[in-house]
Amino acid sequence: MLSDTSFRFCSYHFVVAVWTTKTPESQRVKDWEIIADNLHDAGWSLGWVSALNREGRTIWIVDAHRYGKRFVVDADEMLGAFVELQRAVCIHLLTEQVATRP
Repeated sequence: MLSDTSFRFCSYHFVVAVWTTKTPESQRVKDWEIIADNLHDAGWSLGWVSALNREGRTIWIVDAHRYGKRFVVDADEMLGAFVELQRAVCIHLLTEQVATRP
């Protein structure tokens, strides 16, 4: 028979902490916001709206105007609309620069 002193009970406690940090959705800058800010900083007035097309799908319509020039584009996604608008404005500005060269 074993005596009570021959057994030693040990108790171990482990604490494992795992966490991740996430930026709140409201604090993240979205890609379309960067494009909008860049166009605005360049002097363009912007507007955008979502609408439903004939098939019931959401489309985004984005426009920019400055000095009598206006560009209106539409796309299935908001980012796509802003990218297309930025492309149209850049092509216009490049064409304008080429036309004014001597």
